Amino acid sequence: DITQSCRDSTGMLYTTSSRELAAAIKSGYPNTIASTGGPNTLVTTEWTKEVQDAIRMSATIECAGQCTALRHAVVPESVTKEDVEILFDTTHGAGSATDALKGGQFDCVFEGHAGSATPSLDDGVYTK
Repeated sequence: DITQSCRDSTGMLYTTSSRELAAAIKSGYPNTIASTGGPNTLVTTEWTKEVQDAIRMSATIECAGQCTALRHAVVPESVTKEDVEILFDTTHGAGSATDALKGGQFDCVFEGHAGSATPSLDDGVYTK
């Protein structure tokens, strides 16, 4: 078992898989965090450029909602709504999936997509 043989040198294992595969992996490698469907969540204790890039790219993987797209991000309390809004200022647009692929982009929003409302503290979606 590959996961069993490298358990001592790799630390935590993160996987996106079926529930059955996740259970099989966890039986030999208990330090596994598995995304097995449902909303994908990122939890971070830092607000670095690398974390910001990962959030932006994952949240904008094809705006129709790829199964791997980020749905929730749990970030440090010091992160403000403005920090999150700025994060998406560099998001690219594309006319279609074909245009995005031709442009070498996998993280963009389709032009003309109305999107969803910005979360607010009042609606209970954006919380601190």
